[in-house]
Amino acid sequence: MHQESEIKDNPNSKQIIVSVIIPTKNSEKYLEKCLKSIKNQTFTDFEIIIVDNFSTDKTPEIAQKYTDKFFQQGPERSAQRNFGVKKANGKFLFFVDSDMELSPNLLLEISHKFNQKPNLILVIPEYVPGNTIYTKAKNLEKRIYDNNDKIEAARVFSKYLFDKIGGFNENMIAGEDWDLDRRIEKVGGQKIRTKAIIHHNEEDLGFFKSIQKKMYYAKKLTGYKVGIQSEVNPLYRLFVFFSKPFLILKHPISFVYLILLRYTEFACGFLVYKFK
Repeated sequence: MHQESEIKDNPNSKQIIVSVIIPTKNSEKYLEKCLKSIKNQTFTDFEIIIVDNFSTDKTPEIAQKYTDKFFQQGPERSAQRNFGVKKANGKFLFFVDSDMELSPNLLLEISHKFNQKPNLILVIPEYVPGNTIYTKAKNLEKRIYDNNDKIEAARVFSKYLFDKIGGFNENMIAGEDWDLDRRIEKVGGQKIRTKAIIHHNEEDLGFFKSIQKKMYYAKKLTGYKVGIQSEVNPLYRLFVFFSKPFLILKHPISFVYLILLRYTEFACGFLVYKFK
């Protein structure tokens, strides 16, 4: 109760309720769809802050059509997000990726939930569009993770709690969302999920490019002990993968592909992590 009153009475609070913060890097493919989905929200008390990592495509041009809060800052998304928070006027922070599209009522639902309980941290369910085996497997994975607090990471926080724990760890470019989520929970954040969803237009990497991406992140992974932390523990993930048999029976081919993909990633990523 004490924390909730601190948030409500925070003298730094401004009238804008939600600050939507988007880090970008050569994001022209989906950025306009993302920004249109924000502008088309049924809730209007928000601001858009875009922090670009010196893009060489049309990202800056697209961004500045939708907001005058456009900045350039690097070197990675943790630093970009922290910089965006410094420019934010909102009581609440919503970290959005540039390839995401928001359901029309998402910000309205966020505002209602925070009005009821300001120390919440919100997980937004995601759907991955696409008909390839890769996108089907990614979407199946997200359904398997539904309501799993150890794997799902929140995207919306009060600015008060975010500032209280010092924001994102800028030394982390992998696992930084889990790290932030856990630290905010420790100071009183209560995690719940929204009903409204995000359409996440993740790049259709395919099998081998997805492994390469995970190897890059494994090389940069700090603050997590592989095999101990549940988020990156392959044995725990295996337990989670088989925890919803009705989804396996409904999508057997996608499930087999998902298992092969994830455990090839784990194996290659562990070797990179171990010998970096």
